[in-house]
Amino acid sequence: MIDKFGPSKAGALLGICDTLMMLGLAFGNGTRIYPIYIAAFGVAMMAGTPAVQPALTISVFGAKEYQSANRFLSIVINLISACALLYMSIIHDMTGSYTMAYLIMAVICAICTVLMLATRRSYE
Repeated sequence: MIDKFGPSKAGALLGICDTLMMLGLAFGNGTRIYPIYIAAFGVAMMAGTPAVQPALTISVFGAKEYQSANRFLSIVINLISACALLYMSIIHDMTGSYTMAYLIMAVICAICTVLMLATRRSYE
């Protein structure tokens, strides 16, 4: 998908799938099963997500600067990932369910989708 559409468009497509997944998880329950199917589709599309970050980094900064850029990007990505369990736990403790956490994540995913489309090459 990255070779066909480019890393920013592939990332945006995966961002749309992630947004749909979060909305499906937020609105799905035992009586509404279709949002769960949408969430399952989003989970299936997550298989392409790990390849987008290095491809987008190379696309923006160039192959020569990949190591330098990835050194800082990986720290930020790992810090965000490390806080995910804490984030979900705090939202669940405050509201009693995960619905608000999924809705907040859906908004963040939508913002990131737009930002993915706005990325451009910064090297010549």
